[in-house]
Amino acid sequence: MIAELSPNFILWAPIALLILSAIINAIVQHHRRDPCLLFLHQKPVLILNKFKKEYTGDLNVFSNSLEVVHSHPTHTAEPNSKLTSLLYSKNIADIEYLFSPAPKPESPHYEAWKKSILKISTPTPFSKFLRMVRNGFNILRDAFSQAIGMLIGSAKQKTQSLSQINTLENRTSEVSQTLLSTIPNAYEPILELYIGAEVSVEKVYADNRIVEYQGIFEEYTIDFLLIRNCPLSEPLSSSSIPEGYHSEIGDLVFPRSTSFVRHKLAAQHNSPLL
Repeated sequence: MIAELSPNFILWAPIALLILSAIINAIVQHHRRDPCLLFLHQKPVLILNKFKKEYTGDLNVFSNSLEVVHSHPTHTAEPNSKLTSLLYSKNIADIEYLFSPAPKPESPHYEAWKKSILKISTPTPFSKFLRMVRNGFNILRDAFSQAIGMLIGSAKQKTQSLSQINTLENRTSEVSQTLLSTIPNAYEPILELYIGAEVSVEKVYADNRIVEYQGIFEEYTIDFLLIRNCPLSEPLSSSSIPEGYHSEIGDLVFPRSTSFVRHKLAAQHNSPLL
């Protein structure tokens, strides 16, 4: 038999749950970042938006914004030079792509980059298992949330004191939903078949140009696609790329609103970098 709860507990439980929900939500929101963007965290990037404006420097990824730390101060007509650029949600929606150049073979970062590429193409059984578990969780996400609600409802029925806490189910549901949201919730069976394969991605630019890119498909989220070892359609100027990195090949993140995985390609492995 479940013991009855004291009046003080009944009084303070809703307040405690409210505070707990706010704290958990704040922590999750602070740390929740898109996995495709997070891959580029603290790496040199070039960001191109639909207005043809470029941002170059090291990228810092936050939950709802991006910070580009410029390698060299950006001089303007104003007296002060720009050391950083901040992109908020509205600016992120205008991005055409984010490009992280591949390190050259003589770079100290090359071997780590090469190993990460090969790891995608030939995943270990353990890596496949972890992805299967993640996908299974995403499929059953709603079921987990409903199960928590059912447990709370059952406890309220068995305990008269708990039944007097009117906000218990709502607050518990908020906490569980917040915790469940920390795991990326994109799951598309057709795209899962293409993970690790060489693919063709069609990118529709703001001027209605359609450009095809080819590379290794590593990851997708609701908002972005991550393509590795992908040549650019037009090499960038050397001034846009830091020393020790390629200007024509690297890792690209495309917004899914204007980009589509179109074909799986026969594995060529003919990149000059592998």
